[in-house]
Amino acid sequence: MRSTTLRPQLRSGPSCRPHTAAADVELLEWDMMDQSSAVLFCSDKIVFRTCRARQISKTTSYTFLDPPTPSYPAEPVKCIWLPRHGEASVFVDKYIRDITYVHHVIHSASLRKLMDDIYHDLDMRRPLHRGHVALLLSIIASATFLWTTRDNPDLYHSVDDARNQAASWVTATLDMLDYSRRTTNGSIEDVQALIIVSFLVCNMEGTSIRYYNLVSTAITTARQLSLHRIDHVSRRPSPDSIEAEVGRRVWWYLAALDWILSRFAGPHEGICTIQPRQMTVNKPRNIRDEDMVDGAPMFGLDLAQATSMSYFLQRIRLGELCYEVSNNSTADQQEIADHDNTQQLDAHFEKFLSEFPPFFRLDDGDLAAPDRASKDPAITVQTYILVNMVQARRCKLHLPSLSRSSAEPGLARSRQICLDAARQIIAAERRLEKETDIPFALSRFRFGGTLYCLFLAIIALLLDVCLNRVAEPEDSRRTELSQAFQILEQARSQTKMATTLLESLHGLVSKYKVSLPSVSHDVPAHEAAMPLATMPDALGTGTGSNSVDLSSTELPFFDDIWQTFEGGMFLDEIDIDSMFAEMNACI
Repeated sequence: MRSTTLRPQLRSGPSCRPHTAAADVELLEWDMMDQSSAVLFCSDKIVFRTCRARQISKTTSYTFLDPPTPSYPAEPVKCIWLPRHGEASVFVDKYIRDITYVHHVIHSASLRKLMDDIYHDLDMRRPLHRGHVALLLSIIASATFLWTTRDNPDLYHSVDDARNQAASWVTATLDMLDYSRRTTNGSIEDVQALIIVSFLVCNMEGTSIRYYNLVSTAITTARQLSLHRIDHVSRRPSPDSIEAEVGRRVWWYLAALDWILSRFAGPHEGICTIQPRQMTVNKPRNIRDEDMVDGAPMFGLDLAQATSMSYFLQRIRLGELCYEVSNNSTADQQEIADHDNTQQLDAHFEKFLSEFPPFFRLDDGDLAAPDRASKDPAITVQTYILVNMVQARRCKLHLPSLSRSSAEPGLARSRQICLDAARQIIAAERRLEKETDIPFALSRFRFGGTLYCLFLAIIALLLDVCLNRVAEPEDSRRTELSQAFQILEQARSQTKMATTLLESLHGLVSKYKVSLPSVSHDVPAHEAAMPLATMPDALGTGTGSNSVDLSSTELPFFDDIWQTFEGGMFLDEIDIDSMFAEMNACI
């Protein structure tokens, strides 16, 4: 794909129609306003070297040019290490096979060609395109972060070895993106790399300021490339080109992400930086990558037909619903206080669920049912993600009702919707546990979104136990909470974030007059079903993660919580909004 800005084009010909003249004026104004190509900030030289992936202790280091050049004498220059060509192919194949369906902002064949071109240019000692290298580095970072025992054993001695490199690959990607920002005007590959690496940063750090900065940079760069105006009459490339279709994928991914993030508690809640009325870009087609050919007409398939874009298009619809919720929220209180408005918004989510294409429905109640045996693993994972994302939104929408339903009978239905959504999330986790042949199931807790939905469900179930003591039989709710805590305890073996969430749960409940024991940090001798990696502290050096022995059905941590609830709570002192905001800060 060419890395060009989708600019207006000067039109030639004897006709001087008003709209043509206006387009020419727009181009001239564009050139006058944008002088960035004339003055690019100087940057230190950067070189690239290759070696075996397992031997790369630091992806970014310094080296000496051999032989020195007149412009660059014997002084150290920054060096970014890349894996060998064959190893890079393994990483790209894993990304396309196991990961891209979570954020399909690439074109598979174009990505493979981009990788081959990088190594061809390396062999020919040609300068490398910065955006291309950044995209490849982000692909490698993603592949190592989600490495499993099912992946190529020749690249790494163990899963831990691969995963421990992930933070280093993320750092190299960020270095390359910064270098590209200072030496070029940006490219669509820069935006793709920003999307992929921001996803990894979110899974490593949560929704940190670094994460929001990366998302903001991706949106700004995409706008500079005019990805939000791809289908404007004065724009190029051809609407049927692969370049244009990938551009639509990139822009709509960012738009949906921006709207979904507006529903996360914190300083960004309720804020949408992308406005639909300021976009002139069609939604991506429901088309398979292999059916995309430059110069040939592209026809989208019916949404009832599964493609690599099916989940992507449903995610856009979810983003639109989140945008609607944010637009109906007041500035001083983002949670919807009006009960009728809440029910109206929930009806949109319920309709969204009911309109899922057949392959995304859980009408049979089981992801692992026999009639699903032939389903594409990607569809199984996407079904799980979609169901959890929608139910998490519904759970949060109705969460305030838990504190008032006992006093306001009219909120009983809202409370039930909230609890049903939480139970759907827990049930989906239990179902995915059975999908042992799917790599995602083996590493799903390394996704921050998985923990977000799970923790949200636990909060809802816990609050209902606290605030509605006589609503349902105690035994059934004890069982629900036991299952939920067991899943979160199990997640500790894959990510430190789960331990952080358990600790924050202890702190939050203690704050609201409930005494809980500290979360244990002891690592028992019990071995998990698969080798588990350490989780990096942010983007630094990783430390050992914790695991718990789940061979016993007894969960002391949960039992202590339940005993504390038995003693009652000072319900009038519980601030539900503050508790939920603090919970989101931990994700």
